[in-house]
Amino acid sequence: MGKQTLLAIILSILVLVFFQWLSKKTQPPPKPTLPPPEVAAPQLTPPPEEKPEEKPEEVLAAGTLEDTQLRKVMVETDLFSITFTNQGARIFSWRLKNYYDDENQPLELVFKRLRNMGFLPLEVFIEGEEELTRKINNAFFLSDRKELLLTTGSSPQKEGQITFRYGDGKGLLVEKTLTFSPQSYLVQLQIKVTPGELFHKGYILLGPQLGNRTDGGKRGFFGGAYRGMVQGVINANNKIQRVKKLSSPHSQGEMKYQLFQGSIQWVGMEDNYFMATFIPPDLIEEAIVLTRETPLPGERGSPTVLTSMMAGVSLADLTNQGNLYIGPKDYELLSELGMGLKYVINFGFFGFIGKPMLFALKFFYRYIHNYGVSIIILTVLIKLLFWPLTRKSYHSMKKMQELQPKMKAIRERYKKYKRDPVMRQKMNQETMKLYRQEGVSPTGGCLPMLLQLPVLWAIYSLLMISIEIRQAPFFGWIHDLSRKDPYYITPIVMGITMLIQQRMTPTTGDPAQARMFKLMPIFFTFLFLSFPSGLVLYWLVNNILTIGQQHLINVKEEQKKAQTRRGAQKGKRQISHKRRRR
Repeated sequence: MGKQTLLAIILSILVLVFFQWLSKKTQPPPKPTLPPPEVAAPQLTPPPEEKPEEKPEEVLAAGTLEDTQLRKVMVETDLFSITFTNQGARIFSWRLKNYYDDENQPLELVFKRLRNMGFLPLEVFIEGEEELTRKINNAFFLSDRKELLLTTGSSPQKEGQITFRYGDGKGLLVEKTLTFSPQSYLVQLQIKVTPGELFHKGYILLGPQLGNRTDGGKRGFFGGAYRGMVQGVINANNKIQRVKKLSSPHSQGEMKYQLFQGSIQWVGMEDNYFMATFIPPDLIEEAIVLTRETPLPGERGSPTVLTSMMAGVSLADLTNQGNLYIGPKDYELLSELGMGLKYVINFGFFGFIGKPMLFALKFFYRYIHNYGVSIIILTVLIKLLFWPLTRKSYHSMKKMQELQPKMKAIRERYKKYKRDPVMRQKMNQETMKLYRQEGVSPTGGCLPMLLQLPVLWAIYSLLMISIEIRQAPFFGWIHDLSRKDPYYITPIVMGITMLIQQRMTPTTGDPAQARMFKLMPIFFTFLFLSFPSGLVLYWLVNNILTIGQQHLINVKEEQKKAQTRRGAQKGKRQISHKRRRR
């Protein structure tokens, strides 16, 4: 990659960042205040002796519907292991069997630190009803099962169901029904609440946060895996809106919230590789995103505040059975499930290029079974594809280098007229005349490389978000292509290859530009120290191939020059021989 290429990449990134900032949509104004949840001990009343088959109306007529103690309900399928707590009928643990954390254990998607403080997914929030909200989330629901086993070979069932019920004997009934399949990340979810008016001011939430946040090791610049931040995500008409923070929230106590309106397909939480979403059966008009600030003891005694995020839908939107998806952001899987889930994967501005690259990586992996080698093969193919443009760019830069003495002479003649716009214009005209005479385009070296930038940006975006390379080993010390090189070997070697490239690339003769490009290898090396090793591997291989291409071009150029010199010498000898004969 030459100097002009690096400059073009930096400028393009700045343009893309500015474009994305400019195109952000204005958030709709929030609705009235939502009361904050509070954790308090439930007021228990004696449970019925035995009413498992009674309908809700009969139960309410007879008395309360509530368990007498805290219980756990276990669900296991081929894809996940789940633990529910009957306190609020909420998710206590949700582990993905096919994905692992740093300790090689099934990945936990419930944030442990907040779980220990009583904050769990599937909480119910009733707007304007603080006591009722607390009452529902702390009640000990009755469950119709103690466990549900749906693993292949252990159960002939194609699906299994668990229902949690709570009734206070005063007209309130809350029922949550979840239906599981052995080999699907989709869980059917249905909510029933009596009295019915609670549907229109109540919400059910996912969060707080997503995952245990230990996946990737330490925090900070040198923190291990690239995970991205946890944020709310909303799909409205297959256009993804990400909520990193609330723009104009209402607040009360430790809670802040904002309502989002539109034709919404689903809403939930995401990080770089995983997501948890509610998928109502029909389009809904409203979604809610909340943040909670929780005081925590600091490491050295000083208090800190943990800001967590939640997202949810109205209870009314899940009256008819909807779906819950908690799992990986796998493009093929989400495409098969439909419901616009695939749009959550952000391939970047040049996604139309990134998607075929993802398919190519997975195709190579089927036969090689190593994503590191697949990245190398993809890089080689890209370099071969752009070989004609690379060669044209190099020849143009070489011609510009040969013109430097003449261009310098023009600048020297007009040196004393730096502040004279008329003379500066004449200097530019003379320079352009020189270009025409020599058949050189000033953009000839840069333009072919600019055409390659969409591909470079697309593969950069792809390798930053692809769950396929998460925990995928390469060889030797690189055990996870989604994490940084633990010994910083590949980014340092990458920086060295950039230095070699600079020495081989024709210079433009601009001293200021030359000084800037000398700093580029240092800047890029430091930047890539914390990047996923899969991305560093791509950049390193790309640099090595570029060095090889430039060496090949240099050899051919020298051969042409040598041939030209031999031809000239042969011509001189022939002329000399003719003169002697005369």
